[in-house]
Amino acid sequence: MNIEDTAHALGYGGLIPFVGLALVSTETIAFPGLTAVDALAGLISYGAIIVSFMAALHWAHALFAPWSSPTVAPKVLLWSVIPALAAWVAIWQLPARSALLVLATTLAAILYVDHCMRSEQWYPRWFWTLRKHLTCVAALSLVFAAFA
Repeated sequence: MNIEDTAHALGYGGLIPFVGLALVSTETIAFPGLTAVDALAGLISYGAIIVSFMAALHWAHALFAPWSSPTVAPKVLLWSVIPALAAWVAIWQLPARSALLVLATTLAAILYVDHCMRSEQWYPRWFWTLRKHLTCVAALSLVFAAFA
């Protein structure tokens, strides 16, 4: 399996907790031994981890991208910690609905920043399409759980 196939398999596999926990947390489906409250907590935690993971790509971008410069890299590094801080506040201080919406919004913001930097991206072309698909399903799962 090449890197693109592996990334697709891991990425789409990573959506299973988003979709599954959103459905269980809203009692749309039942999963033996998992309550809606536990599923909601799991969804918020998983969302925060994924937000932090996606933000870390910007950290790596600032450090290793061929275009990194003394003026651009510090801005990208600063941006890269903001989503993780938003995720931390979401899981530590916010009620469930607000936490879900902050996480969904933060995922969308990361995608927007990626879009703005796309002309300078050093990621493979296929990665951008994968990112859009994964972010849309993840964010929609969080929003669904927030309003169901």
